[in-house]
Amino acid sequence: LQGEIPGYAIVNLDSDYTFSKQWNLSFKAINIFDNEYYTGGRLAETLVNEDRTFDTTGNARAVASMLPGAPRAAWVSLRYEF
Repeated sequence: LQGEIPGYAIVNLDSDYTFSKQWNLSFKAINIFDNEYYTGGRLAETLVNEDRTFDTTGNARAVASMLPGAPRAAWVSLRYEF
């Protein structure tokens, strides 16, 4: 079995602003364009059919499992240090 996961590109933003010696504002956003991508996967042979019955003829078929990447997310934080 051979397989390939398609390439991908995502954009993340990270910003930090210090108001004074004690106050800090931070912002972080991941996958800002909400691209669907896969970080990995598995390709295997199985004797189980799509209707969950077992194939007794011994004809294995290939199945793929893909691991999805992180969806769009954002965080904002305000920090005070004393």
